[in-house]
Amino acid sequence: AQYLLSHNIIPYIYVLTDVRFLHQRRDDFYKFSQRSRYTIVNVDVYEHASEEDKRYILQNCLVLRSFYRREKGGLIKKIKFNILSRIHKELLISVPFSKKGRLVGFCKDINLGYCSCHTVAFAAIQIAYSLKYARIICSGLDLTGSCSRFYDEDKNPMPSELTRDL
Repeated sequence: AQYLLSHNIIPYIYVLTDVRFLHQRRDDFYKFSQRSRYTIVNVDVYEHASEEDKRYILQNCLVLRSFYRREKGGLIKKIKFNILSRIHKELLISVPFSKKGRLVGFCKDINLGYCSCHTVAFAAIQIAYSLKYARIICSGLDLTGSCSRFYDEDKNPMPSELTRDL
């Protein structure tokens, strides 16, 4: 968002799915949120926010529910997601039978929730698809892993999972 704002471009939708950004760059979150037309945060960001930030989020942002919390699960969870994907044609989900396999999904209707794959890009694309945009322009996404993270990786390393999700 900073790149767009510094070039006098108002972001149409600002999406935040990583609570660490709110905790470590709170002022930037408020600036980006206030200067974007719409702000969408996922439920994890909301739940881990301070009481003051929760009030701000409820008054100024849309809170997006994740369709599933964890990608791994037992047999009952796998059956549940298979049934849900048959009921909701907007939910495209691959349910692995292996215990080590990860659920990978894409939801074409964010009213159901979005499928988290630990990347803001994946969430943003689901939002744009659900809103029926014909063209999506993403800014501020490091899809190659070459950009340094906004948090200290020595204390809390988190490699990009985008390549695993493609």
